Amino acid sequence: MVETSNGWREVTIGQLGRVVTGKTPPTKNPELFGVDFPFITPTDIEEQARLVRTARFLSDEGCRKQKNSLLPAGTVCFTCIGATIGKICMTTRPSFTNQQINSVVVDTDNHDPKYVYYLLRQQAGRVKALASGAATPIVNKSTFSNLRVLVPSLPAQRKTAAVLSAYDELIENNTRRIKILEEMAQTIYQEWFVNFRFPGHEKVRMVDSELGQIPEGWEVRAFSGTAAFINGYAFKPRHWGDSGKPIVKIAELKNGVTDNTPRYDGEDIPAKYHIENGDLLFSWSADLEAYIWTGGEALLNQHLFNVIPHDDLSRYFLFYSLKDRMQGFRSRSQGTTMRHIKRSALDEVKVAVPPSDLRRIFDQYVGPILSEIENLHERNTNLRSTRDLLLPKLISSEVSVEDVSEKVLG
Repeated sequence: MVETSNGWREVTIGQLGRVVTGKTPPTKNPELFGVDFPFITPTDIEEQARLVRTARFLSDEGCRKQKNSLLPAGTVCFTCIGATIGKICMTTRPSFTNQQINSVVVDTDNHDPKYVYYLLRQQAGRVKALASGAATPIVNKSTFSNLRVLVPSLPAQRKTAAVLSAYDELIENNTRRIKILEEMAQTIYQEWFVNFRFPGHEKVRMVDSELGQIPEGWEVRAFSGTAAFINGYAFKPRHWGDSGKPIVKIAELKNGVTDNTPRYDGEDIPAKYHIENGDLLFSWSADLEAYIWTGGEALLNQHLFNVIPHDDLSRYFLFYSLKDRMQGFRSRSQGTTMRHIKRSALDEVKVAVPPSDLRRIFDQYVGPILSEIENLHERNTNLRSTRDLLLPKLISSEVSVEDVSEKVLG
């Protein structure tokens, strides 16, 4: 441990706490999986989020089998293998990770866990540069643990973490509100257009259709008859740069525009490939999902449809129709490494379209909900931008934490 002239100390990551490499239980033993302990993989970690929601959990039996890998709440998890090197999160409850992740169980007597999270987030580029292996880059536990970093005193760590956490807590609160609002709108759609309990449904007779029984006066349409589905532009690496409009790929739909998003000036790209807030996008490859874009003016990459509703339909109705019928598209997907649908699936998957007056009422209900969701997404974008601007300045002491904390924390 080396102390610098300004009172900061040079330490290794291994001196910040205990470094633990995760492990995947044998899938042939299903009793090791359950609902008790989050099992974190790189796929679960969102690039712009501090917290993580996992797709899988381990059981009590799984915990007993690998108790030495158990991570307490407040552990910092850092992906160290493959294209996802640098993805990082914090645990909020006892958890496990797979072997692609090295985690720091922070020594809380000398270091603040949240500060360690922001410190390692800032060091992601340095860690990536240490990766070895051509086919699959990897930073092993020893190399990760021996990387040297500078840290201030524990009180200064806590102040810095408090400033940066204030932004993340606002982002997390907004994200929770977005989730609630999305569930509200989806519930309205389900009740009205799937369960057929729409206003006045008691007076409408049910009739047979190719989708089963639907209310009289409703129309069955293939999705190809509801909108124009415009595939994105086939951008090449030569287009990619550091300036201009962001190029939206599947990663940007999931994580928003980040520092890793390639950009292009877009002047020679036809207008139909330009997108803006409120556009309806459909990822027809890989994850197969519908999104409302909230990341500002951008350029659309291939493998994504810009969905432009026909004049008689709104993007609100079509957005929730796509989400509701997505399983129909997924069942028609092809490919092994990356699932995708053919354009013919748009002719095959169909939806029951209600009369225009009912669609107008639906828009009146969900329009303000989606507008608030878009506003919250925009706020989060601004909060992330400010946080990411402050992060390197605070971690390097280029900006005094005392000056910033007074403005941020009051």
